[in-house]
Amino acid sequence: RGQPAVREGDVAARIAIRRSGDPSGTAEISWWTEDGSAVADREYADLGARIERFGPGETTRTIYVPLTNDAVPEPMRSFRVVLEGGAEIRVDIIDDD
Repeated sequence: RGQPAVREGDVAARIAIRRSGDPSGTAEISWWTEDGSAVADREYADLGARIERFGPGETTRTIYVPLTNDAVPEPMRSFRVVLEGGAEIRVDIIDDD
């Protein structure tokens, strides 16, 4: 999985998650965020654990994690989106001040 990079001024990080296995039925996957150098509720919203539900034939869903924009110049920061089963996606936040 690639590492998405987002600008601090974006409304939200948009992360595509892909379903594995047979897409003919429904499926659910849990996900949550974890701090890296970015801190929840300071640089991005802590949404708690979430569940994505895939319908029959649906193989990709986009999840959204709201970002906090401030006027303070900062170095690049990152957080992780963790998927049930242990896969992680690192999201880099690039300061655009």
